[in-house]
Amino acid sequence: MSNQTPGEPVKDLVKRRREYLGVQAGLGTQGCAGLIICVGFGLLAFAGIPLSLTVILSSQSDGTSLEVFTIFLTAIAGFISVIGYRTVKSAGDKSRKIPYVPPVRAQIAALPAEEVLIRASDKPPATPEELLRAAQAGREQRAEELLRPGSETT
Repeated sequence: MSNQTPGEPVKDLVKRRREYLGVQAGLGTQGCAGLIICVGFGLLAFAGIPLSLTVILSSQSDGTSLEVFTIFLTAIAGFISVIGYRTVKSAGDKSRKIPYVPPVRAQIAALPAEEVLIRASDKPPATPEELLRAAQAGREQRAEELLRPGSETT
C-alpha cells in the first residue's frame, strides 16, 4: 500500500513524510496543551466548589461580593476546563483524519518494479586498475603483478 502517485520523485516522498510528521507534531502539541489546560482548570474548578460552599454557608449576609466572586471563579475555571477538553478531542479527531504517510524506506520498498531506478550492471563503477592499488604509498606495482580473484599465492 503506497501513497505515492506514479512518477513521483523520491524528494516528494521525503517532503510528504516531513509534512505529515510536522502536522502530527503540531496536533500532538495542541492536544498536550489542551490536556494541561483541562486538568489544571478542572482541578481548580473542583477545588472551587467546596470553597464556594464554605463561603456561602459561613456568610451571615446574602449576596456578598465574596460569594459571587468564588462562584464566578469556579464557573470560569470549569468553562476553561471544558474548552481544554474540546481542544484535546479536536486535535485527536484531526490527527485520525489525516491519511498515514509511511516512512520513505517503506514507500520505496512498496514501489512497483518499473518505478525503481536501478544502475545498469553491465558497466562496473570502477575499473579493476582503479580498485587494485598498492597498500604502501611508495611502492608502485604493475597491474599484472597484483593479485586477481582466483589467482594462487605462493
